[in-house]
Amino acid sequence: MKKAEFNNTDEISKLKQTLCVECQPTYFNLMKAMYPLLADAYALNQIVYGDNVLAGDNIGNYKIPLEVIIEKAKNIIRPNSLEWKLVANLENAVKNTPNPSFTGYY
Repeated sequence: MKKAEFNNTDEISKLKQTLCVECQPTYFNLMKAMYPLLADAYALNQIVYGDNVLAGDNIGNYKIPLEVIIEKAKNIIRPNSLEWKLVANLENAVKNTPNPSFTGYY
């Protein structure tokens, strides 16, 4: 196995900072670990709205169901990309939800 090589300390510092932010023990990071679909919904909202605050505010918003966000995402995301897989995963989860009261459409 080959070791990752970094050309300068700036790259290492940026990587460390990113890891510290993404892995810090916050309530939200704990919730994302416990509920992977929450993390997926948040990531999809970030893509659609381009804003972390709106992304968080629109999770569980009864006026904007997840199905609507999925449709918006399909219009802006390139097929066969990683983001498209995220959309497909969420869409599949919504379709296979045994209790439809947990999704936007009953």
